[in-house]
Amino acid sequence: MFYIYTVLYINVDDNKSSEIYGFYPTKKQAVNALILAANYREKDGALTQYMRRTNDYVSMGSLYSRVWHDEFLVDDDIYLVRKILKKNVFKYDSPSSKL
Repeated sequence: MFYIYTVLYINVDDNKSSEIYGFYPTKKQAVNALILAANYREKDGALTQYMRRTNDYVSMGSLYSRVWHDEFLVDDDIYLVRKILKKNVFKYDSPSSKL
């Protein structure tokens, strides 16, 4: 079976602002996208969020490990990584493919 991963953003204050950030072929890419979507970066060896140092996590590695295992991150909002069976996503057969 083949899977793809998606990153979902849930805005807890305004559901209309929630969105799907994208689809990724690997969990690693999805976890990295989630961390970027939550605005975490590493600068000069220090973890930052919104360009300011943060002590939310000990390091980028500990943040990555947590997101990898939990497949979500709760900040002011909610970020999720979800695995999807690829055949269910791409079920549609194009009429031109049958010509």
